[in-house]
Amino acid sequence: MAAIDNRQVVIYDPSMSDVLNRLKVQLKKAPESQRAIALATGISEAMLSRFLAGERELGIKNAERLADYFGMRLVLQPKRNKKRNRG
Repeated sequence: MAAIDNRQVVIYDPSMSDVLNRLKVQLKKAPESQRAIALATGISEAMLSRFLAGERELGIKNAERLADYFGMRLVLQPKRNKKRNRG
Protein backbone atom coordinates (compact mmCIF):
# COMPACT_ATOMS: atom_id res chain seq x y z
CA MET A 1 0.00 0.00 0.00
CA ALA A 2 1.11 3.54 -0.70
CA ALA A 3 -0.45 6.26 1.42
CA ILE A 4 -1.62 9.42 -0.31
CA ASP A 5 -3.01 11.06 2.82
CA ASN A 6 -4.88 10.04 5.98
CA ARG A 7 -8.00 8.89 4.20
CA GLN A 8 -6.87 7.85 0.73
CA VAL A 9 -4.80 4.77 0.07
CA VAL A 10 -3.81 3.15 -3.19
CA ILE A 11 -3.83 -0.63 -2.95
CA TYR A 12 -2.07 -2.36 -5.82
CA ASP A 13 -3.79 -5.56 -6.96
CA PRO A 14 -6.05 -5.74 -3.90
CA SER A 15 -8.37 -8.57 -3.08
CA MET A 16 -11.90 -7.76 -1.96
CA SER A 17 -10.88 -8.67 1.60
CA ASP A 18 -8.05 -6.06 1.41
CA VAL A 19 -10.57 -3.43 0.37
CA LEU A 20 -13.03 -4.41 3.10
CA ASN A 21 -10.28 -4.44 5.73
CA ARG A 22 -9.23 -0.93 4.72
CA LEU A 23 -12.83 0.26 4.97
CA LYS A 24 -13.12 -1.39 8.38
CA VAL A 25 -10.03 0.49 9.59
CA GLN A 26 -11.47 3.77 8.34
CA LEU A 27 -14.80 3.04 10.02
CA LYS A 28 -13.10 2.29 13.36
CA LYS A 29 -11.00 5.48 13.15
CA ALA A 30 -13.91 7.72 12.14
CA PRO A 31 -14.77 10.44 14.64
CA GLU A 32 -18.42 10.24 13.57
CA SER A 33 -20.79 7.76 15.20
CA GLN A 34 -21.93 4.64 13.38
CA ARG A 35 -25.39 6.14 13.38
CA ALA A 36 -24.20 9.31 11.64
CA ILE A 37 -22.27 7.26 9.06
CA ALA A 38 -25.29 5.02 8.53
CA LEU A 39 -27.54 8.01 7.90
CA ALA A 40 -25.01 9.62 5.54
CA THR A 41 -24.37 6.47 3.51
CA GLY A 42 -27.76 4.76 3.51
CA ILE A 43 -26.18 1.62 5.02
CA SER A 44 -28.10 0.44 8.06
CA GLU A 45 -26.48 0.94 11.45
CA ALA A 46 -27.03 -2.78 12.12
CA MET A 47 -25.12 -3.69 8.94
CA LEU A 48 -22.21 -1.43 9.90
CA SER A 49 -22.15 -2.96 13.38
CA ARG A 50 -22.15 -6.52 12.00
CA PHE A 51 -19.43 -5.57 9.51
CA LEU A 52 -17.21 -4.19 12.29
CA ALA A 53 -17.84 -7.27 14.44
CA GLY A 54 -16.81 -9.55 11.56
CA GLU A 55 -20.25 -11.15 11.41
CA ARG A 56 -21.05 -9.91 7.88
CA GLU A 57 -19.21 -8.59 4.86
CA LEU A 58 -20.26 -5.65 2.76
CA GLY A 59 -21.41 -6.13 -0.80
CA ILE A 60 -19.85 -4.06 -3.56
CA LYS A 61 -22.68 -1.48 -3.48
CA ASN A 62 -22.28 -0.79 0.24
CA ALA A 63 -18.47 -0.94 0.01
CA GLU A 64 -18.66 1.75 -2.67
CA ARG A 65 -20.97 3.90 -0.52
CA LEU A 66 -18.64 3.61 2.47
CA ALA A 67 -15.56 4.30 0.35
CA ASP A 68 -17.25 7.39 -1.08
CA TYR A 69 -18.10 8.59 2.43
CA PHE A 70 -14.43 8.35 3.41
CA GLY A 71 -13.28 10.13 0.26
CA MET A 72 -12.00 6.94 -1.32
CA ARG A 73 -12.71 5.48 -4.73
CA LEU A 74 -13.08 1.85 -5.74
CA VAL A 75 -11.71 1.16 -9.21
CA LEU A 76 -11.95 -2.10 -11.12
CA GLN A 77 -9.22 -2.68 -13.64
CA PRO A 78 -8.05 -5.63 -15.68
CA LYS A 79 -5.51 -7.94 -14.11
CA ARG A 80 -2.04 -7.63 -15.53
CA ASN A 81 -0.46 -10.42 -17.56
CA LYS A 82 -3.57 -12.57 -17.47
CA LYS A 83 -4.86 -14.04 -20.71
CA ARG A 84 -8.56 -14.71 -20.88
CA ASN A 85 -9.73 -18.10 -21.96
CA ARG A 86 -11.80 -17.38 -25.05
CA GLY A 87 -12.75 -20.99 -25.66
